[in-house]
Amino acid sequence: MLDKSTDSGLNFNAEQFAASTKCSMEACSLSGMQASVRPRENFTTLDFSQGDIYGDAQKAAARPATTDIAVGSKSAEYKSLSADAERKMATDPDGLAIFKANMELFAERAAAMQMPPSEVATVYKNVDRLLQTQDKGLLSGAHRTILAEQIMEYAANPYGINQGNHNTCTFNALEVRAFDKDPGAAASLIADVALNGAYTTKQGTTYRINPVPHDESVWGNIYEGSRSHASEIFQVTAANIFADHQNRAAREMDPNSPTVRVEQRRPSPTNFTGETYVAYHPHGRAEVLQYSTPYQVISGNTRWLPETLTAITGKSEPGTFIARDTVMSSQSPNIHGVASAVDLQDMLVKAKEENKFPITVFLYTGNEPFWSDSNALDEGGGHVVNITDFKPGNGPDSKSYALVDNSWYNAIDHGQDNPIELNTLYNAMEHPDKSVPSLQEQAARARSDGSPDYGTELDILRIQSLYHMTSSDQFINDFNHTLDDNFFKWINQLPPKEQVQAYHKLQVIQDIRFAGGGDGSGGSGGSTP
Repeated sequence: MLDKSTDSGLNFNAEQFAASTKCSMEACSLSGMQASVRPRENFTTLDFSQGDIYGDAQKAAARPATTDIAVGSKSAEYKSLSADAERKMATDPDGLAIFKANMELFAERAAAMQMPPSEVATVYKNVDRLLQTQDKGLLSGAHRTILAEQIMEYAANPYGINQGNHNTCTFNALEVRAFDKDPGAAASLIADVALNGAYTTKQGTTYRINPVPHDESVWGNIYEGSRSHASEIFQVTAANIFADHQNRAAREMDPNSPTVRVEQRRPSPTNFTGETYVAYHPHGRAEVLQYSTPYQVISGNTRWLPETLTAITGKSEPGTFIARDTVMSSQSPNIHGVASAVDLQDMLVKAKEENKFPITVFLYTGNEPFWSDSNALDEGGGHVVNITDFKPGNGPDSKSYALVDNSWYNAIDHGQDNPIELNTLYNAMEHPDKSVPSLQEQAARARSDGSPDYGTELDILRIQSLYHMTSSDQFINDFNHTLDDNFFKWINQLPPKEQVQAYHKLQVIQDIRFAGGGDGSGGSGGSTP
């Protein structure tokens, strides 16, 4: 929490800022990453020619170019970048093949989205800036080449971006949206910081940013779930733009409020992400702010996310940030609050009609499917994801589904094969303990229909355990009611992954309620601050 012993009048709330820009620490940890680097032959990029969300750059390298790609390949910017890449990567033929395949796939994606040719050219020009610069300055030539490769990968496949071991899910979501809709702006930001150590927003504000890679971003290859050097630059820059909005709000209350900056430093035993908040006071004193890191829900400062993206892209797009109205009401005119699953569906239908995806959503990882996705042992926390598409039901009784890109790692994204049912997603947007009544109604309806929903009942027990919501006697009654004679028959019929998740919940319940923590008292996170 904020160290008030040094400056009790500080208006910038470091704890709120940390809460509003973090996700579940369990989900953000390195333990969530895969242990091996992605081999080049499995390098993932977009492949629209196959009608898939994800394709393969190696296969794309050997695929004949479409008419749209051929047209893009004739541009001066394309030819210049291609020639400079051949020069810079002459000793890395595999890397060069992937780089050029991503150039082609980006051109294909741009054509499919009817992206202006000037946008495509802007990406190529900014990537080329990194390759053309002589081996001097803030970063070595090798580092700049790696950045060029990463920008080109993300321009081809924005949904491969991840937050890694950092509390930057909010800014990861902004980065994904920028690379998807405005890749020229994203490429320009990264190139500017890499070459100049500074970035100037569309409104003319300049931010000094350290472009040197830290911790996992120093790795040349991108591990599954890790944050790349390009993403570190984008996300730290976005965090400072976000903080500056809060700085201005604080100065409206107190003109002597300090300027708070976000810095990425080397991780330490007391700061394992390396994210550091520094307050620069009017008379030159710098103060490192301390904030607590328990699981917290999204707080008021989340309101500046739409403004942060606008500062980078120069565009204001209403209806692209959504949250439950109970969480985000009166937060920002640029964040749309939804009051029901029907409201959410109507908004997603409109977003699909207006080609607004991805839509950024605020939710809680203590809810499914995100709790199981993160292999959590606790209540979870606030989190931000992007909805990438929506599949409405075909009739009044059919279900609707959302495709969701998560910033933890690609393997747990909810794509075509495992989309999230709309009511489940809506439920995930509420604080877990507040979602129990709706879950209980769902479970009661299933029981009355003669088809118990054991998955929902088990989830209710999990949430009640984590938040100590019932007395021991009541919990035991509920537990025995759920674990009836057919409960384990249900588990044994589940697919292997879902069986593991069900037993994981049982283990968490047992550890909390039947190993000394089941008196129904204490606990944390029972209400939204």
